[in-house]
Amino acid sequence: MAIGILLMLVLGVVGLVGAAGLVLLVVGIIKRCTPMWIGGLIGIVLAGVAVLAGVAVGLYYAGHARSAAARHVAQRGPGAGGDYVRSGDGQATARIEGIEFTVIAPGSGRTGSSTRSRSTVFPGASETRHEVTLGNVVIVVEGRDGRLTLSVNTADCGPVNRGDSVLINEAREVFINGQRRLP
Repeated sequence: MAIGILLMLVLGVVGLVGAAGLVLLVVGIIKRCTPMWIGGLIGIVLAGVAVLAGVAVGLYYAGHARSAAARHVAQRGPGAGGDYVRSGDGQATARIEGIEFTVIAPGSGRTGSSTRSRSTVFPGASETRHEVTLGNVVIVVEGRDGRLTLSVNTADCGPVNRGDSVLINEAREVFINGQRRLP
């Protein structure tokens, strides 16, 4: 938040320098005062250079953050502590938000995942939705205000916690930490 305030302050100063330069340029031309319009021209050029430098720095940091995110994704996978989806040997496994999922006999179909998140500057107002398809089983984990809920094939399974283990058997019964949640 402090960076946002600093950025707004810098943009305000650059805008004022540019506006003052424009006023000096116009008044200097109208009054035929060479030092005044030259000062205005210098102010406009300085404001333009500051904007260009800000854009260059912003692009550099945006590229740096994107490459750091790509390195983080490349390091994730089974056993690496991150989320993953994999299928084979008559079962499919996944990790979503630190919850381990095992689907026995997932059936034919695709294996994939998608994540959607929304966050705001207000504490506790963030939301995430992870949807994982493992054959004919669709798992949805939603997070709101730090609480996670689970649904399997559109059936609500209630709250879950990071570190939980979820088993979905051939009859599509859902067990969380060995306790049955869905028939």
